[in-house]
Amino acid sequence: MDERPAYHAKSHHFPTGVDVDHFARAGDSGGSVPSEIRAIRRPILGYWGAVDHRIDFELLAYAAAARPDWSFVLLGPLVALQRETIDHFLRLPNVYWLGPKLYRDIPEYARAFDVCLLPFKVSDEGRYLNPTKTLEYLATGKPVLSTRIPDVERFYADTVEITGTREEFVEAARCLLEHDTAEKRARRVARAQDCSWESMVNAMWSIVDQTICRKAAKAGQGRR
Repeated sequence: MDERPAYHAKSHHFPTGVDVDHFARAGDSGGSVPSEIRAIRRPILGYWGAVDHRIDFELLAYAAAARPDWSFVLLGPLVALQRETIDHFLRLPNVYWLGPKLYRDIPEYARAFDVCLLPFKVSDEGRYLNPTKTLEYLATGKPVLSTRIPDVERFYADTVEITGTREEFVEAARCLLEHDTAEKRARRVARAQDCSWESMVNAMWSIVDQTICRKAAKAGQGRR
């Protein structure tokens, strides 16, 4: 949209939507947690989604080595990536790749997360990332930590911690772990609710209604 200013008047940007109720289940501390992640030592810094070349594995390896008392958990399939290429990372004693999970089960795994990660490389490709999981993470109420991805910074800087260097990444994770509050969790969920599918549809219908009313008014003026 920014690259086509001539079309701004006829364009309306809608970010990714999210099923808030589904992912908010992760905030239910009394709910069940799958045994394979329940056995992993807390705190857990977690990620779900495609495990592919966009992830900054060097950054995660640095963080895992710097904080051996933290656990790093990845959920999702390897996509266009051979395990051998990231084996150095997966072999770290506090790193756990649990493989792909069903959409319906992700909130149960997310219950064990203490921080949700958006550890993407800041590259030419990263400039155009708008991770759908950002809102999914926020809907859980859990703290969210990201690298400096433009769209994440543009749309979610009010509720996502964004870092530039690997040292900042580790320090920000520490602060999120030590200084989270109920107020911050509620703010994250509220941010996700702003982009629930219901909110998105209502906003779209509002635009449609306004457009119809404007056209009807113009048509009425033309008949005078």
